[in-house]
Amino acid sequence: MQVSRYIAQLEAQGILYFTIHEAVKSLKISKEKLYQRLYHFKKKRIIVSPVQGLYVIVPIQHRAIGCMPPEELIVIVMKYLKVPFYAGLLTAAAYHGATHQRLRVFQVVSSKRFFRDIIIGDVWIEFIYKKDITSVAVAKKEMHAGYLPISTPEETAKDVMRFYKKCGGLNHQATVLAELTKAINPQKLIFLARKSDSIVWVQRMGYMLEVIETFYEKERDSLVAALAKFLAHQQPKYAPLAREIATKGKPRNRKWKIIENATIESDI
Repeated sequence: MQVSRYIAQLEAQGILYFTIHEAVKSLKISKEKLYQRLYHFKKKRIIVSPVQGLYVIVPIQHRAIGCMPPEELIVIVMKYLKVPFYAGLLTAAAYHGATHQRLRVFQVVSSKRFFRDIIIGDVWIEFIYKKDITSVAVAKKEMHAGYLPISTPEETAKDVMRFYKKCGGLNHQATVLAELTKAINPQKLIFLARKSDSIVWVQRMGYMLEVIETFYEKERDSLVAALAKFLAHQQPKYAPLAREIATKGKPRNRKWKIIENATIESDI
């Protein structure tokens, strides 16, 4: 069987990926010859290989961007690798309505360390490492090859606070938080805070929510009240608003135990 026919048959069956081992077995040729023939189809953007040993068929409507959409591709890749993951940070925030600061990259949080992003054509998937994601609450969106887990608004807000460099810095972080405000459930957020091994993100979130502008003032005020009540029963230490900036001589916010070593200007 020719490689072109093999790919066409898979696509006709609704199967959009195959492994090198499956192809060798079906086509009955050596791995070396198969690699040579697959190279021709990669050049034409008919297939892509996001990770070693896996080939993904690019539907004709997506060949202009050089790859299928990242939300479809990542489901296939992580199913092949058998690695837990979820769409998080700015990507998850966009799913929950915070689209103002959406980046070109598709951000994925995984318990496996990836030493390089997946960049194919116009598709860019960025990996963020988190040691344990088994307890992270997710919603699931159905894709062609399975389900895409997406962190809930509360988990997303927590991640945005903890991985602020991946979110474009303090001002972008504030903008995302302001837009997420309507989607966050105060009780669920406090539940996360109680389980957390660190409450610095709670301090920064409370401070940030209190100083930024948002279209959802009522929801913001409810979140601020819930976070303040939670912290009142804790013993937080002073923490800098911006971790990479010096704190000497900077004013201190007693309510949130935040060292105000930076100013925040959201884009709302």
